[in-house]
Amino acid sequence: MQRLTLRSGQRWESRHVSIDISRGSVWRFPFDRYVASLTISIYPASVQYEEKLRPFQLTIWEHLPAWELDASIIKPSDEVHGVALIARVRRPIPHVIFATALYAATSVLGITAITIGAMMFLGSRKMDSTFAPVLAAMLFTIPGMRSLMPGAPPLGAAADVILLSAAELAAIASLALVIFTWATRRQEH
Repeated sequence: MQRLTLRSGQRWESRHVSIDISRGSVWRFPFDRYVASLTISIYPASVQYEEKLRPFQLTIWEHLPAWELDASIIKPSDEVHGVALIARVRRPIPHVIFATALYAATSVLGITAITIGAMMFLGSRKMDSTFAPVLAAMLFTIPGMRSLMPGAPPLGAAADVILLSAAELAAIASLALVIFTWATRRQEH
């Protein structure tokens, strides 16, 4: 609960008010959505009038950088007096598409890496040591691609655990397979 003091008849300047985003989780990044509730009531300052609700006009600026915000009035419960608002926040569609494309590209890198390593290890492709530096570069490219995502949270979202970790482990395994194959195969003349 926050108490703000206003003078009667005076226009209130814009103020930042913190609200608790009670529903939502970054675990679903980039498809995460959040919902917050806010009730605004205005009463006279005098203690004897504390139960008398004052009429007021409210203007909401639905702008939040790098987010889409939708605020709407809901019917307040019987014990709440005033205006009850619900705010829904989600990432903009272009950000979701870009993050999804980067996760897809990361997955393709992981699949490519493990395919190269497995085919050389199994002998279905000729040993080519030039793939070792390519695979080593993938180890650093995969996390770098993750850092390009707009508004990306710290590591730990579901897509990080599933896609990013799998791609990174695939690149590590394939590099190890290529090096092992190179070290154990006899040189052909």
